[in-house]
Amino acid sequence: MKVEQLSLLYLSGPEQFARGESARRHVERLLRRKEVVLCVRTLELEKDWVAAFPEVDPSRIRTLPSLEIPEGQDFPLRLCEGRANLRFGILGQLRRGKSIDTLVPLFFARPDIGILQVAGSFASPAERDALQLLQAFPGFEERYFDDAELLRLTAAQDYVVVLYDHWDKRMESAVLYLAMRAHRPILAYSEGWCERMIQEFGCGVSVARAGLDLGAFLSKLPLPGSAGYAALLDGVARFRDAHRAEALLPRFVDCVGL
Repeated sequence: MKVEQLSLLYLSGPEQFARGESARRHVERLLRRKEVVLCVRTLELEKDWVAAFPEVDPSRIRTLPSLEIPEGQDFPLRLCEGRANLRFGILGQLRRGKSIDTLVPLFFARPDIGILQVAGSFASPAERDALQLLQAFPGFEERYFDDAELLRLTAAQDYVVVLYDHWDKRMESAVLYLAMRAHRPILAYSEGWCERMIQEFGCGVSVARAGLDLGAFLSKLPLPGSAGYAALLDGVARFRDAHRAEALLPRFVDCVGL
């Protein structure tokens, strides 16, 4: 059988292959085959793969567009009755590295900042054991949410928290896409792919990790109904328009060679 194109999807960077001589040689040989295309999920990862394997034709390493933003979904703006009613969500898979261990004590101590909701299912029993502080937290709900439920829950927030520690900043965030689908801005560290999305579209607020006073940062965010929050929603709309599945489908098909 003649293979015209073999598209390989890899979610991480090239480091584990580029370190060892044997692994590097095998991966390089694979990527130099004319029918092989390596698909990665962000421009940041694409650049690092190209830099790690300069002998490979860079056109064979491509960013695969996401098709996660469908047409026709609309969620109205949530009413907010002052800063103490401002809602923040940590949603989806629950695990260490999502700033849960920092934010839960903060919201316990500072109810004036707003209301934090932590909802979803743990990535593993070990993550549940490591995050025992959630069991006494009134904003915690542990269960599996199907797609429709998770979207409604996300739309009930004013900000979706994407403050990730111990995470490859080059990777895309499924929670960022979830927030965009629900028409809600994100909070993220000013680094990597999430920061580039915020800078390009204005779809959230980013903050430097070093020396961060998280309470001060959260207490100064624009409130729904303000001009600043309206600008964030405009940024969400720009992101959604640029990432519509229908618009990106031709690029997706071209990338995987369908």
